[in-house]
Amino acid sequence: MAWSISISHEGWQEIHEACHNKSKTWLFKAINEARKQKGIDKIAGKQFSILSQEALAEEAYRLIEETNKCDNGGFNF
Repeated sequence: MAWSISISHEGWQEIHEACHNKSKTWLFKAINEARKQKGIDKIAGKQFSILSQEALAEEAYRLIEETNKCDNGGFNF
């Protein structure tokens, strides 16, 4: 059974805005750390100059959205 985290629509908007207020370097490091924890390949360092801050902010937000649901017991949160 999946559980949903209780965050209001306004809360999700605040999280989205917070992602867009972070620096490109901060986002790059955070995304790579999240990918590492999920067992996904990191974004290569050479991609840093190609990817925009906007694209990184949206990717960070997408990764955060994935935590909206977890399994019974929260083991996959």
